Amino acid sequence: MQNFKYLIFLFFSIPFALYSQEFNYWMDGVGARSTMLAGAITANISDNSAIFYNPGGLANITNSSLSVSSNGYYYSALNIENGAGTDFDLRSNTLSSQPQIVSFVQKVPKLPISLTLASLNRHSTYINTNYRTTMKYDILSEIPGDELYIGSYSYTSRIKETWVGFGYGKKVNNNLGIGFSAFGTFRDQEMLLTKSADVYITNVDSINLEVISNTFEQSNMIYRNAGLLFLVGATWSYNKFRFGVNLTTPRINIKFLASSDLKRNYYLYNPFSVNDTLPIKASYWEDKVHSVFKSPLTLDLGIEYPIDSVTFAYGKISFFAPINKYKILIPEEITDLDIPSETPDIGSFTNMVLANKFLVNIAVSIRRRVSEKLEVLLGFKTDFNYLNKKSIDVTQEFYPGQTYWNLYHLTGGVVWSWEKFDMSLGGSYTFGVKNNIKQYVNLSSPSVDNNLYGVRDYSAKAKFNQASLFLGFTYFFSRF
Repeated sequence: MQNFKYLIFLFFSIPFALYSQEFNYWMDGVGARSTMLAGAITANISDNSAIFYNPGGLANITNSSLSVSSNGYYYSALNIENGAGTDFDLRSNTLSSQPQIVSFVQKVPKLPISLTLASLNRHSTYINTNYRTTMKYDILSEIPGDELYIGSYSYTSRIKETWVGFGYGKKVNNNLGIGFSAFGTFRDQEMLLTKSADVYITNVDSINLEVISNTFEQSNMIYRNAGLLFLVGATWSYNKFRFGVNLTTPRINIKFLASSDLKRNYYLYNPFSVNDTLPIKASYWEDKVHSVFKSPLTLDLGIEYPIDSVTFAYGKISFFAPINKYKILIPEEITDLDIPSETPDIGSFTNMVLANKFLVNIAVSIRRRVSEKLEVLLGFKTDFNYLNKKSIDVTQEFYPGQTYWNLYHLTGGVVWSWEKFDMSLGGSYTFGVKNNIKQYVNLSSPSVDNNLYGVRDYSAKAKFNQASLFLGFTYFFSRF
């Protein structure tokens, strides 16, 4: 009991944050043991994470229990080569941790029924990239020699999505289990994007600088959305095989709990440009804007096959339905910045949209029982990006994010079993590469007729790596 109290304190004392990507469905796992198996447990799952992966597996639970799982510690590194200009790289590095699931399962005595309550951390993102350059550069042909150019770019994204729900599972017969779960979801997202460029000429006294052109743009969104979704699943056995199916409904938005705050400022003073002769100032601000967030209809199919008496192989394939382009913000009044159409790379901040591609992800894993008390788990899963950029006109529309590449996850770990509890310890490695990305800004070759920035090209390359260490603890009130 002393060990139990210590472990509960340890898990809840870990800081709750995570670095992630913005447009991937499978970045975060649920439950330490299930995560070590890469989530490929639709066919045969008998722990608390069944409420998410397949509520039909709740029927197989034989013990009431309390479970806590956490990504103990992780290190993430994002490097976007040439993201802010030629040889100007954008980087974000994070060391932190997060909880995955806190859940309770009640096995109903003398009945083939299990009930579950759970809180899941389904998506957590923290991205912070920035770059600032100070250089001598001949921007203005009207002024002899080089001018002093100071350009900066900063992007911060935070996403926190929590699910809270309950599940029900029933054993129909020795071969078939069915289940149902329902979740309330809450998504809290903040995005801050800032760009600026200043051009100076130096006087005889080099301490004093004279600003002759400058531009500044800042976009800030605080986005909140609440919804409901449901899962229905089943598991069944046939000879040596076990099969599973799980269907997740699209999200139902709860309108009165969905609102956002928007703010955007723009300033341009560029007297040497052929387009702009007077300063341009524009601003937009609105609070309590109605927001929408959609998630796809998802179908999971799983299989388990015993290689031998102590070794089991798992497979899973998931189909994610497409979501047509939709507005995630619906202001009461169609109001936008009064910026001349010839001003490049501005877009419409209030015209913020999303569109999801049809996707198929796969996961495979293997579990081997080394002894009566010890299991070894290994897994792999794909995590393809769902953002449908082809449906979005980036000159007229805006989407809330920057990371849109495919990821791959390698997972593994061990599970120790004792009389009253299970302890899981594992890790994962996530990686992804994306070539020929359009630069987010070009500060390396500024032009007087391009808002004092350079023309963006497709020379950027993104590399993402993340290493995680996660822990899991399940306490059984009575074990059979």
